[in-house]
Amino acid sequence: MFSLVIKFSIAFVVSFVILSIPFSSKPLFYHLTKVTGPIGGDIKKSISKSVNRSMTKSKELGTQLFTNSEPPKVFDDRIKSKQSSILKKRRQRLKENSHAHEELRHSDVEALDKIISH
Repeated sequence: MFSLVIKFSIAFVVSFVILSIPFSSKPLFYHLTKVTGPIGGDIKKSISKSVNRSMTKSKELGTQLFTNSEPPKVFDDRIKSKQSSILKKRRQRLKENSHAHEELRHSDVEALDKIISH
């Protein structure tokens, strides 16, 4: 990392010195700018347009991300499980049996079972 910074600094100083050399009473950089024309301005405009476009797009995506990440206003937090179905069936049977008009003793139930089976 340190060597990269040193290499960059050396390259910058060398190119600055070369472009500052006077050639027919004007620096070399001035003559290069005259030859290339307004390319530098066009490059700057193009880069600024693309940066603005990408910033706008990332802002839109960020807004969508945080808008879509909000939890729903109303949600159902019930447990949908069949593990309690045995208890549910038992309660249902008890409820049905409570509606019976007469109560039978165990011996009466056995007698009825014998009649039904024969």
